[in-house]
Amino acid sequence: MKKDPCNRRPLKLRVNLHYKNAMYSGTVTDLSEHTMHIETDMIIPFRSEFRVRLPLIDEVIEVPVRMRTLKKTDRYCMCMGVELIHPPPYYLEFVSRMTSVH
Repeated sequence: MKKDPCNRRPLKLRVNLHYKNAMYSGTVTDLSEHTMHIETDMIIPFRSEFRVRLPLIDEVIEVPVRMRTLKKTDRYCMCMGVELIHPPPYYLEFVSRMTSVH
């Protein structure tokens, strides 16, 4: 997984995780062009691929990711580090807009 801590943008964004035929909720706590950290109560197997739906002001974007790290943050919450699989242009544009705002 690419590590780009200098380029991470902190935020609290509620998202949906689509894994297999189910949908789970989570919160993105930071993101970059290549990675995201997501807090959730759902454990997704290591290296699994799934989609993250990010609700923006005027649209919902969906990005494919692969689970890379898992850390327990408290009794009920996990923090997953995910790597984006071929980040789509609309996601990169979203990250770029966040960079220009911060």
